[in-house]
Amino acid sequence: MVYQLLWFRQLGLIFGNTVYAATTMLTAFMGGLALGSHFLASRAGRIRSPARVFGWIEIGIGLYALCIPGLFSFLKIIYQYVSQNISDSLFVLTSTRFIFAALLLLIPTAFMGATLPVLSQGVLRQRDRFSTRLGFL
Repeated sequence: MVYQLLWFRQLGLIFGNTVYAATTMLTAFMGGLALGSHFLASRAGRIRSPARVFGWIEIGIGLYALCIPGLFSFLKIIYQYVSQNISDSLFVLTSTRFIFAALLLLIPTAFMGATLPVLSQGVLRQRDRFSTRLGFL
């Protein structure tokens, strides 16, 4: 939730505080969660140490979070270039902002989506009280 709020604020600086900023953030967030979950869910059974993989995923999310302010600044520069040199069409500019911002947020959200399959796999390996452990997770 903290990342969502911060990303929404950053997108507000690019889009303005509009429905486009919220839509971009939610699309990237939900799409990334789905992609990360789908990608790792099919491979989770082959992971030898789910806790270690989970730790690496969390480190990846944290490192990307450190880079995000610079990446948003770079996105703003790209958007300014596109708006000044390529097109002044509202559709083109909005589409450009949406695509770049969604691609920027896709990586950390895919990492976030990958965490549940990895943790579930760790819980699944210990069959005793599986439903209780999964519910607690």
